[in-house]
Parts: sequence; structure tokens; C-alpha cells
Amino acid sequence: MGPYEFEILAKGLPYSFSILFMLGVHEFGHYFAALYHKVKATFPYFIPFPPIPGFFHFGTLGAVIKTRTPVKNNKAMFDIGIAGPLAGFVACLILLVYGFLNLPGEEYILQIHPDYFTPEYGEGALSLEFGDTILFAALRELLTSPDQFIPPMSEIYHYPFLCVGWFGLFVTAMNMIPVGQL
Repeated sequence: MGPYEFEILAKGLPYSFSILFMLGVHEFGHYFAALYHKVKATFPYFIPFPPIPGFFHFGTLGAVIKTRTPVKNNKAMFDIGIAGPLAGFVACLILLVYGFLNLPGEEYILQIHPDYFTPEYGEGALSLEFGDTILFAALRELLTSPDQFIPPMSEIYHYPFLCVGWFGLFVTAMNMIPVGQL
């Protein structure tokens, strides 16, 4: 099966739509706050990141929105600046709640890694492990049952809603650091 066959592309749609949803909600948070303060702004421009073999990436460099008229005061600047991360945070919560409530069983990971539960699995292999955040862990405990298969953080990239939700929380946290534009 080649990389451009429909079946392969269809498997990427949940991830693609999730990342566009998260980025779009974030950017439209800025856009609607700008409209509220009577600042003319462009629609968001999404910046793609082309696939590079052997390089793990999230498929995007983000999005940007440009103001066409000056922002009148610091309060308006603050409101426009904070609206995107707050809206994006809500979008991430929606993705995480949906992802945890619709987790597939063990058979899903076994389709990807048939030897996943063998003792030798992963020995000496390079792995990418996402850090477990307080909010991610709290949602996991709240929304899943103890007998349910919970993927380890090193396999979260196989679960598009959880991966994008986690990534969105990370980017939102980075956006909230008051050091300039991300």
C-alpha cells in the first residue's frame, strides 16, 4: 500500500480536522476579539509544514492573523491577545474530553504494534514520550474507568484527539508566557 492511497489518507483525517479545529478556534478567538474592539483584521492564514521523511512533526507551523488598523489602547491589545489562547484552550478541552470518552480498546494498539505487550517490545528503540500534565492526568482519571486500556504517553501520537489536545495545551501554555509573539 503506497503512502498516497485513499485508505492511508483517510486515517489521517481525524488528526487533520482536529488540528485545524484547534488552530481555527484559537485564531478566530483573536479575530472576533478584534471585531469587538473595532480593529480590522484578516482571516487566519494557516501555515503548512510539509512532510519530511524521518522527521516527526505536527504538520503545521501554526497560523497567523494580521491587524489592518491600529489597536486603539492597551486594554484592546490585551483582549485581542488573550482571546486566542483562551478559545484554543476550550477547543483543546473539547478534543481531550472527546478523545478520552472514545478511546478504543487494546486491539487498536495491537493493530499498529502486534508485539506491544511482549516483554521485548521497545528495547533499545528510540521513542518519543509526551509529558503528562496535571490537566491531562485529571481528565484521564475523571473520564476513563480503571479497567479501560489507557495508552501510555509514549503511544499518544496514535490517538489523534488526545495528541492534538495535548499539543494544543502545550502551545497554549507557550502562548501565555509574556515574552512576545510565538
